[in-house]
Amino acid sequence: MPADGIPETYAPLFRRAETLLPDLDEDERNEIVDLMGDIREALRENRAGDAEALRSELDDALFYLEG
Repeated sequence: MPADGIPETYAPLFRRAETLLPDLDEDERNEIVDLMGDIREALRENRAGDAEALRSELDDALFYLEG
């Protein structure tokens, strides 16, 4: 796992999120930041199923926000 604690399989999703953050309103930004934090926590606690569910939720939110 890289130093930031995010496996390479999650890195592209986190890069997408970080690219969008400056353009989001406060509520949207908070939602994305919270999801990213929840994923990090799930990974740290070895809760792979939770991490994958949160990853899907983040991907869906980004898809909506990018559209």
